[in-house]
Amino acid sequence: MINNSVGYAMDEDLRAQREQLRKIQMAVESQDFNAIATLPEGRRLLRRLMGECGVFQTSFTGEGLTAAHKEGKRVIGLWVLDQFNNCPDLYIQLLTEQTNDRRNSIDD
Repeated sequence: MINNSVGYAMDEDLRAQREQLRKIQMAVESQDFNAIATLPEGRRLLRRLMGECGVFQTSFTGEGLTAAHKEGKRVIGLWVLDQFNNCPDLYIQLLTEQTNDRRNSIDD
């Protein structure tokens, strides 16, 4: 029979290993996002994605299923926006580029 203190120590070791792996995974995901957001093409793609997801729009439509669908898309866009918390300078750059693109748009 395994001593309870030995079993507890193994559980703690496993938790610590899982936490370390989670931190490594988060760091890799952050690096992946930064690699995309560092490129002008990546920022344009992320900007379009957030626009398609309706990040800065309400999901309310008065119809439950349509609102739920819009909110599901919005959650993805909010996740993208949240990723910029790790690289706020790139988000500011994205906004600056968006402003410049609007000024230079032929639609105006």
